[in-house]
Amino acid sequence: MRILHFLHSHAGQGGDIVAHVTALASAQAKAGHEVGLICIDSGNRSLSTPLLEKAEKNCALGVTHLLTNLTNIATRLTSTLQANIEAVHIARKLRPQIAHGHGAQGGRLACQHHKNRGQLNADSWSVYSPHNAPMTPASPANWPLLFPEKQNWKHTNGIIFESEHYRQAYTRQNGTPPCPTHVIHEGLCKTAFAPRQIIDMASDFLYVGPFIEQSGIETLVQVLARLKKDYSTGALFVGSGPTEKQVRAQVDRYGLSHNVFFNASLKPQTAFLKGGCLVLPAKQNSIPMIALQAAAAGVPMILANTGSIQELVGDLNMPLVAPDEPEELLKQMIGYLQQPQVFLGRAAALKKRVSKHFTLTQMTTETELFYNHLTNG
Repeated sequence: MRILHFLHSHAGQGGDIVAHVTALASAQAKAGHEVGLICIDSGNRSLSTPLLEKAEKNCALGVTHLLTNLTNIATRLTSTLQANIEAVHIARKLRPQIAHGHGAQGGRLACQHHKNRGQLNADSWSVYSPHNAPMTPASPANWPLLFPEKQNWKHTNGIIFESEHYRQAYTRQNGTPPCPTHVIHEGLCKTAFAPRQIIDMASDFLYVGPFIEQSGIETLVQVLARLKKDYSTGALFVGSGPTEKQVRAQVDRYGLSHNVFFNASLKPQTAFLKGGCLVLPAKQNSIPMIALQAAAAGVPMILANTGSIQELVGDLNMPLVAPDEPEELLKQMIGYLQQPQVFLGRAAALKKRVSKHFTLTQMTTETELFYNHLTNG
């Protein structure tokens, strides 16, 4: 099967969508398919470039990395439009059987390719993965290219959602798609499940993720300030984003400058080795990649009950806190300080669940089955 993936990595997105697509593409290639990838990049290239270069070693149809001009909004818009045209032109030459678009713009490109091939072309199918990312603000560069989701449906043979929660939310917002849909959860490779070897117990608590309003990190700072009165504890914050300045000011205002440490460049896997409990008090999200990675590593966690988190936890006895509820968050954080072994036991149970239901092998197999369902009619 000839498979071509399309995606647009934009500012604020981090490397999650690129990591997902490159992992899937490489796994499909190793399974014997001819695979290619076209990435339009207006985001953090220090994250995307290594992932794309690694995937290129496996992809027989090649990896095309189209960089947009980031000088200003006007040049970014022009270069993005040019990159879209070039992507469709490259796809026409490669003639894939499956055009799989990821994210709104990737989906648009896959649909455009399918439209160009003609809907009656029996050897061409278009697949769309919307990739729920409510914690990621839309890039201004994409605004002129955005259009109603239903426009994608005209040339889409099937839609893959990353969670049941998002499928339901998507349907409520856009209506029921006229094509087949399927839920396929994110999957991790075997190395993600390696035992965690703590090298430095730097802090009791850990936050890894973007510094944006929806992350709930300001609520976390408030709770840390309350904990300071009765406990000698601290936190390590790993990440960056538009609200970082406000968060740092809040930390200083609460007198936490000696309790909260910032390290934007630290990789998540290295942060996990620092020990402690990962706290993700997000106000809204799907299953964040960082929570999935932490679960695979056996990191104890305190999670907000938002989005698709319940799909990650399943029927495990793992209390989730309501978003924007500092009292509930405080209770859980005190619980960790007083009985860390309880949280470590939950982490072990969650790791076992994730190793069964959230693997790269399973994600790749389910994706191929969905392709086959579409192509066999």
